[in-house]
Amino acid sequence: MEDTGISDGSQGFDFGGAEFFVHGLYTDTLLLALLQKSALLSFRERLFEARKHGLQKSDLQSLESDLVDFRAGYWRTDFAPQGSEDDFLTAYQTIFGLPAILEELRLQISEYASQFQRREQEITNGVLYILAFLGLPTTIALTVWAGIEGHTPAQLWIYGSCVLAFSALFLIIPGIRQPAWALLRKAPQRNRR
Repeated sequence: MEDTGISDGSQGFDFGGAEFFVHGLYTDTLLLALLQKSALLSFRERLFEARKHGLQKSDLQSLESDLVDFRAGYWRTDFAPQGSEDDFLTAYQTIFGLPAILEELRLQISEYASQFQRREQEITNGVLYILAFLGLPTTIALTVWAGIEGHTPAQLWIYGSCVLAFSALFLIIPGIRQPAWALLRKAPQRNRR
C-alpha cells in the first residue's frame, strides 16, 4: 500500500500516524521538562519561604519527603522509547540547570537537617547535664542522710553544704557548665516564630 501522508493506514503505521506519534512524544517530553523545572523552582521558593519564617522541623520533613517523591516520580531522563526524546529532555535539563538546582536543594535540605540534629543533640546533652548536676549531689546527700540514725540540725547543715559544694562544680568546671548555658541560651530561640 502506498503512503499518502495522511493517517488512513490500516494499522495506523503510515506517515501521518507516525508523525502524530512523534509530535505527541516531543510534546509530552517538553511538558515533562516544564513540569520538572516548575517543581524545582517551587521547591526552591518553599525552602526560601521556610527559611524566612524560621525553618521548623516539620517544614524540613515536608520538603525532604516531597523532594524524594519528586525524584522518584518525575525526575527521569529515560522517558520515551526513542533516544531522541530522551536527548531532548536531558538537553533541556542541562540548558536550564535543573540538575544543579536539584543538587543544590538536596544539599541545602541535608545541611538544615544536620543543623536540626546538632541542635537537638545539644539540647539533649544540656538536659542530661542539668539532671546530672541536680541529681547527683542531691542523691548523695539523701543517701548519706538516710544512712544516719540520729539526724541533727548540724548534720543537715553539713549535708546541705555538700550539696552546695557539688553544685558549685557547675559554676567552676567549664566542661559541665557550658552545655547547660548553651541550653539556656537556645531556649528562647526555639520559641521564636
